[in-house]
Amino acid sequence: MVDCQQEGSVPESEAEPALTSVKDAISLRAIACAVVLGSAISCANMYIGLQAGTVNSMPTQSVVLAFAFFRSIQRHLSRPLSPEEITVIEVSAGGLGLAPSRSASPGSFQLSNFS
Repeated sequence: MVDCQQEGSVPESEAEPALTSVKDAISLRAIACAVVLGSAISCANMYIGLQAGTVNSMPTQSVVLAFAFFRSIQRHLSRPLSPEEITVIEVSAGGLGLAPSRSASPGSFQLSNFS
């Protein structure tokens, strides 16, 4: 009998599971965490923008803070934070963090100091 599998291939039973659905990635805990972190980043960006005239969306910092928070309460959760949820937190918190720059208020107030 000839084995049709190529050398080095992974049997189907050992293959990684398929990606989760969008419903699993956009969970209430991911959205709540993103809103809290995004609001804090937005306030920080407003302050820094008024002082220096620049803002940063801080997606990396929001992911690190979210991961640290969820890691600290991991034993109370029914399932750990998934990579898809981390991505939702990063994108959402980064987008909310840029709210001051979208309103153009930090830069315009900073420019008014020079006139």
